[in-house]
Amino acid sequence: MRRAIILFATTAAALAPPRITPPRCLRETTRRHALPTVSTEAQLQMCWRLVVAAASGSALGFERIGRGRATKRDSPVGVRTMALVSMGSACFTCAGLLIKNGDAARVAAAAATGVGFLGAGVITTSNGIVSGLTTAASIWMAAALGVAAGAGLSLFVAMATGSAMVVLRMPRRAVGRRAARDFERDSIPPKDVEPDP
Repeated sequence: MRRAIILFATTAAALAPPRITPPRCLRETTRRHALPTVSTEAQLQMCWRLVVAAASGSALGFERIGRGRATKRDSPVGVRTMALVSMGSACFTCAGLLIKNGDAARVAAAAATGVGFLGAGVITTSNGIVSGLTTAASIWMAAALGVAAGAGLSLFVAMATGSAMVVLRMPRRAVGRRAARDFERDSIPPKDVEPDP
C-alpha cells in the first residue's frame, strides 16, 4: 500500500505542470495595486467612524420605535436595522477611501442605490393609502449618515442626526399630513366605477 501511494505521488509530481513564477515586473505591479497597509492609528480612526455611524443609525431606530412604527406588526425596521445600514455604509466609504485608485463618490452613490431596495421593501399600500414612506426615508437617511461618518464628518453627522430627529418628531398636523391623506382618498376613483371616455 505504501509503495502504491509513493508511486502515485511521484507520478503525479512528475506529470504536474512546472510551477511558473510571474516575472518580477508583474509581481511589483501587483504589489503596487494591492490595498495599502493601514497603520494602527488609522484603523482606530476608522473604528471611531463606525461608532459614530452606529450611534446615528441607532438614534433613528430608537425614534422609529418611540413612534410605534417599528413593531413586528407594522414595520420590521428598528434599532438594529438602522444601525447596520449606517455601519455598512460607513464600511463601504472607509474601504473606498483606502483603495488607491478608488473613487469614494462612486462608493457613496452605490450605497444610496443599494439601500433604496431596503426602503422599497418597507413601503406598503392598503386601500389606496401608502404607508411606510417615512420609515423608508429614515433608512435612506441612515445610509447617508453612515457615508458621512465613514468620510470622517463627525460634527456634520451629529448635526444631521439632530435635524432628522427634529423632522421625525414633528406633529403630523404641523406638516399637513391629514389634509394630504383626505385629498388622496377623494382623488382616487373607486375600483368599480369606470372612467368616462
